[in-house]
Amino acid sequence: MEEVKVLLQIDGKIVPLNRFAQRIFQTTLEGMVSALKGIPPAYRELSLSIKKK
Repeated sequence: MEEVKVLLQIDGKIVPLNRFAQRIFQTTLEGMVSALKGIPPAYRELSLSIKKK
């Protein structure tokens, strides 16, 4: 698998992630996104934002 960088920010602060945690986020999100129609399998960047009211 190619090397990737996963960045997690909460309220603007970067949360440090070790390789294991980065891999968990990467594989979980890639699995969810791959199930969506019309998404190319070879993407360069994936962004997800969750905002609470």
